[in-house]
Amino acid sequence: MKGNLIVSIVSQREQNIIWMVVRQVAYTTCLVLITMFLWKLGAWYHEVIFNEGGLVENIQCVVLAVAMLLFGWCAVLYKNWRPLLVAFGSLCLFALCREQDAFLDAHIPLISWKFCFVFPMAATCYMGLRFKGLKKYLFSFFEMPAFHLMMAAMIVIIPVSECIGHKPMIAAVLGGDDFGLGKPIRRMIEEGGELLGYFLVLFAAIELILNIRSYKNLRKS
Repeated sequence: MKGNLIVSIVSQREQNIIWMVVRQVAYTTCLVLITMFLWKLGAWYHEVIFNEGGLVENIQCVVLAVAMLLFGWCAVLYKNWRPLLVAFGSLCLFALCREQDAFLDAHIPLISWKFCFVFPMAATCYMGLRFKGLKKYLFSFFEMPAFHLMMAAMIVIIPVSECIGHKPMIAAVLGGDDFGLGKPIRRMIEEGGELLGYFLVLFAAIELILNIRSYKNLRKS
């Protein structure tokens, strides 16, 4: 009886919006906790944590791998959305290879990690060949919360972690070089920002699955 009363007061559309807000709050809470975790790590900074092959970089790789698998699984389930999902999965694979640049430098001479450019290029060609059928789904994606999470991820990964954590900028701000205090600060900003950005990509993958389900249910009704 009480459940029926709640349903009668709150429409289905309002329930969907409330559920979406709850998810967004959960994503934000997770990012705050991750930031606090990084802050604690930074309080006792050590080479093993933020440097190449350290704890933070390994977590980044795990997060990217999970996001890539989610996009791949979703691509299998939803054929009409497949080109877009393949594109996102290829970007995750690209970032995963990029994070393993030290390992690839040592095992693949000359070209190193740069071979992974083939993944987004192939995904772009795949999208281009199917753009006519994908067009309406692409514009529907632009209206979804997953799109905003993906854009937030790009902002955190590129302007914040890559640009602010760039060596010349940190050196200019600190008035010195990339040694001493400058290096750990730069590594913390770069690796910490990337980790937050990759978690946003993971949240976008989760959100996109839920958004596509809602989209399909809306079209059926």
